[in-house]
Amino acid sequence: MAKPVSREAVLEKLSAATEHLHDHLPEDNVARRLERRLVDFDFDAKTLTLEFPIREWMGNSIGLMHGGMLAMCADTACAAFAHALYDGYAPTVQLSCTYLRPVSVGDALLIRVHAAHLGGSNAHFTAEIYSKESGALLATCSDLNFVGKIGK
Repeated sequence: MAKPVSREAVLEKLSAATEHLHDHLPEDNVARRLERRLVDFDFDAKTLTLEFPIREWMGNSIGLMHGGMLAMCADTACAAFAHALYDGYAPTVQLSCTYLRPVSVGDALLIRVHAAHLGGSNAHFTAEIYSKESGALLATCSDLNFVGKIGK
């Protein structure tokens, strides 16, 4: 899979993927319901920041965001970056999250993804998840995506 060679190519792929979510997926599809929004992208630093509002359906019984939902948002942010950096599907093969603080429904996540390694068959991303409201670091994640050729 070839990597895009310019900032513009990556931004175009990120934009096209977001449009696809809104134009082609059913309203109840979880990828569409996450309502991700591009906040920042630095091609040279290999970082991407996305915002995810925390809706009521993402909460647990005590009004906090469910940990699995936070992991899904982090994985989605990393996978979006992998997809934008490579031509083709980039499935996650390993995800690890460390939860540091709870976050309330009604806040938003700011997920800063760094492309730590961009290889020929695997790409490794790290993510820092912050509260938009307080700026506190909520969690860190490590995400490994397969970016090689699928099949024979």
